[in-house]
Amino acid sequence: MHLKWDRYAQELAFAEDHPDFVKKIEEKVIDKVERMLKKGASMDKIRTSLGLSNNSK
Repeated sequence: MHLKWDRYAQELAFAEDHPDFVKKIEEKVIDKVERMLKKGASMDKIRTSLGLSNNSK
């Protein structure tokens, strides 16, 4: 449990220290999802392509 918390704290600190980088990544993901939706991709396929589990929302 301690390792999970440490990892989360590191990710949060990185996001706070580099907001422009996080925003750039966010925009790329949104563009990719929008393109996939326009092509008729299912949410399962989109989640898989982004490396997310089916339980992610």
